[in-house]
Amino acid sequence: SAFCDRVRSGEWQGHTGKPIRSVVNVGIGGSDVGTVMAYEALSHYSRRDMTFRFVSNVDGTDFVEAVRDLVQDETLFVISSKTFTTLETMTNAHSAREWSLASLGGDEAAAAKHFVAVSTNAAGVAECRQSWGQPPAFELDVGHEVAHLQLDLFFERRLCRQHLRAEVHRDSGAIVACRQQDGARQDQLGLGSASGASRRTGSVQPNISAA
Repeated sequence: SAFCDRVRSGEWQGHTGKPIRSVVNVGIGGSDVGTVMAYEALSHYSRRDMTFRFVSNVDGTDFVEAVRDLVQDETLFVISSKTFTTLETMTNAHSAREWSLASLGGDEAAAAKHFVAVSTNAAGVAECRQSWGQPPAFELDVGHEVAHLQLDLFFERRLCRQHLRAEVHRDSGAIVACRQQDGARQDQLGLGSASGASRRTGSVQPNISAA
């Protein structure tokens, strides 16, 4: 995304004017595991001059360990939650906010430069922005995966596009396989038809726009 390009290039700067050197993903379950797995599998291709960390456990030790050697005015937090109501994620998000502001003179305007939210719940994000006083910036991902913003931050655009194409190919294959299995079961039960079976086993054409 354009936002990720600005972070990676140094155009997006923290509250004190320094570029972002560290990114911390805050999420749990599906908003954490897939992102962690992708990063660990492809870390060789990540930005070596940037640090990437992950916080998921509501135990405060997890957060403390993740930020132990990071600098507040060079750190960006990605609050990742589809519903934006998950207790563990929101607890850690508030801990991140307190940690950031403690070193930035308590200026709540700093949150706008050091926090983004990835969610399908635009209303929940807006409510959080209001409750935080000076609202954090946010990026809204309404796709079936909430990890795309993080992957764009970790890796260059070309690698991310390859990942998305692989996802579509995998999902398309799974859809065709499921339709074929469903058609076979219906035929066994005498519920299928030649035309119906043909429709069910038709190819699925992914639609991917160029970067």
